[in-house]
Amino acid sequence: MNSSPIDICTLDGRKIKVSMDEIISPKSIKVVSGEGMLSCDMDRMNENYIYDGKKRDLFIKFNIKFLEYINGKKKNKIVKLLSE
Repeated sequence: MNSSPIDICTLDGRKIKVSMDEIISPKSIKVVSGEGMLSCDMDRMNENYIYDGKKRDLFIKFNIKFLEYINGKKKNKIVKLLSE
């Protein structure tokens, strides 16, 4: 499946484009390498966090809601689109 990329707003306010080349289902999780939170370790002596500047992976979990009802006219349009 090939579709247009979607825009995702990251935790630091940037917008990134993420390609969606696979089929998405209600429990799908998309992983984007290097776009997550900064990794860090705890400095046990000073009780401070030490950031190494590397970003971890961003996990995108999809919450999909399906239609409960669709009328005949709209159903026919969808069938026509999918059959092309």
